[in-house]
Amino acid sequence: MSARIELTVENGLAEVRLNRPEKLNALDFEMFDALVETGATLEATSGLRAVVLLGAGRSFSVGIDLGALGAAGGEALARLEARTYGDCNLFQQSVMQWRRMPAPVIAAIQGHALGGGLQLALGADIRIVAPDARLSIREMAWGLVPDMGGMVLLLFLNTSLAQGAFEAALKWSQERMAFGHPIAQFQAIQFMLADMATEIDAARLLVRKAAWKQDSGSRFSLEASTAKLFASEMATRVAHKAIQIHGGYGYSREYPVERAYRDARITEIYEGTSEIQRLVIAAWVLKS
Repeated sequence: MSARIELTVENGLAEVRLNRPEKLNALDFEMFDALVETGATLEATSGLRAVVLLGAGRSFSVGIDLGALGAAGGEALARLEARTYGDCNLFQQSVMQWRRMPAPVIAAIQGHALGGGLQLALGADIRIVAPDARLSIREMAWGLVPDMGGMVLLLFLNTSLAQGAFEAALKWSQERMAFGHPIAQFQAIQFMLADMATEIDAARLLVRKAAWKQDSGSRFSLEASTAKLFASEMATRVAHKAIQIHGGYGYSREYPVERAYRDARITEIYEGTSEIQRLVIAAWVLKS
């Protein structure tokens, strides 16, 4: 196995360490190949109880090593186009394989998780993030988003984000008193809670359909775009209602819902804007 990855397995616990600390664990071809090889090894490992993804040194991963990929020239394009792993190319397989692991996968994030590094972390079932860690899709500044399967994975984060905002609003509505009663007893608040719960459930079903199509090896562009469009805009609507239920307190950083709104709003922009998703959906509808 390449020195790019350090793999240890003890008592059913596997530790997968990205090992390029001098480059902040930037992802080059050797790292991608090592990740896929490691994933295949672990999928075949019996008695696996959990997998931990982490980076050597002070960062999880700063993302794709553009210099290394640029130096590869035509090889980079060829490996990007080749669907070597079912519906996935090399880059996507390095992320999506963790969703198929027979045991939970935990990403321990410190320092930086940028671009492709963040998408790698999205492949895990659980992410534990250091308080001072920096997470972003830096390529957005250039109008690019690395497609490593993150769109499908991001959909689960949209529903989780919306669920968190909903639960905060529900708890607040049961505790906040007005005119001698919890505001949850007022019909206007109940209508908002009902809409939030309904939309979250609908988004989950769309997300699971897209994930099912991807897992089956079928083309899932339409399902992914449909789920991305609905789930991202749903998360914004739910967070907006959560702020409304909190009233003026919802605008304060002392409460979590203002952060939920900011986090939800960006999901309508990265990994393909809502406008792009509508173009994709329209193209499929017109073609069919």
